[in-house]
Order: sequence, then structure tokens, then C-alpha cells
Amino acid sequence: MPVNNRFARGAEVFRKGDEAERFLALLRKVRDRDGLTFFAWALMSNHYHVAPRAGPVVLSRTMGYAQARFGQRFNRRRKSSGPRWQSRYKAPLAEDSHYFHQLIAYIHLNPVVAGLVEDPADYPFSGHRELLGKTADPLVSVDATLSEFGEGIRSARRSYVRTLRAERENEWLGEQPRMLPW
Repeated sequence: MPVNNRFARGAEVFRKGDEAERFLALLRKVRDRDGLTFFAWALMSNHYHVAPRAGPVVLSRTMGYAQARFGQRFNRRRKSSGPRWQSRYKAPLAEDSHYFHQLIAYIHLNPVVAGLVEDPADYPFSGHRELLGKTADPLVSVDATLSEFGEGIRSARRSYVRTLRAERENEWLGEQPRMLPW
């Protein structure tokens, strides 16, 4: 299930890496606390995308907590007030493996489509590098995600990369989340 949300008034809160790092630390905390499995994620300057599977705690409670806590702490650091998020997060369902693969590609190719990088491996705030084995403390459950792409880590990784290359050509890739196939 993809989850995404934008900052209120299009604020580019994640443009500064320290705020992105704080949000990632919060996502790690709720992942461990609530038993989430993350399959993909990307933090853009004014929004985020994650693909989680809920554990024993309902996803709405986990994501509501993460957004509220981040907003409270952000306001405290900036000595400001008011909502940080545009609305409640969005979470449409991706029910089959074909859409699941498209979802992972959409999230990890978001920085490419936005023109920030040519290669998703060059973008620091995405789970793509984690799936390639290039980070020490992944937010993504690497084994769970790659198992959706095949058996054996090397083979699954190659399949994942092939999927991203193929999906780069799809016309829906640059669409808003509400317009996506799933």
C-alpha cells in the first residue's frame, strides 16, 4: 500500500537534509515499534512516498503518529505553529504483484522524474540504494522487497533493476499519485 503526503502550502521542508534525516529516524522508530515492513521510500523536497505493510498496529495509527510527531517537533525547532501537512496521508491499495512492482518503481524513480538525478542510485533520500546494498542501516526490508522480484539476492536485485529500467518508459510515471494505475 503506497502512502504519500505533501507539506502544507508546498513548503520544501525536506530540501534541507537535516529535516529529511529527522523524518527518516522517525520512520525507523515507528517501523521498529509498530512492526512495519517498508518496501520502498523516497523523500522529495515537499512530499514523501513510502510503501509499507502494517504489522500488528493499524497503519493509520502509525502514520498519523509519525506525521503528527514530525510536525510538532518541526514547529518547536522553528518556533512556529500550525499544520505541517497538506491533509491526511493518502494510501491507495496495490493488490497484485504487477502493481506492486510498478509502485516500487514509481517511488524510487520519483527523483529521476523530478529531474533531480539521472540515476536513482545518486539520490540519497530513497530506498533504491538500500535495495542495491549500498547503505548500512536500511529503512527498507531488503530481503522482503527483493523476494518479490525473485529468488536469490543477486537474481532478485537484477530483476528489480530491470523492472526500474522498463518502468522508466511508462507514460504514467510522471503522474500524480491519484492518477496511477493502482
